[in-house]
Amino acid sequence: MRLDERALLEEFVKGDGEPNRSDMIRLFVDYGLANMPMNWRPTAETPQKLR
Repeated sequence: MRLDERALLEEFVKGDGEPNRSDMIRLFVDYGLANMPMNWRPTAETPQKLR
């Protein structure tokens, strides 16, 4: 649900106006790969905000 909201906010939409989750997730993955430290892995202490 949050991905849909974010996709709409960022104007990632399909031709029918539906949110484009795939493009939104690609953006997040690209950002993470470019900005997270090498070999970073989530731990139990890492907040899980999308749950």
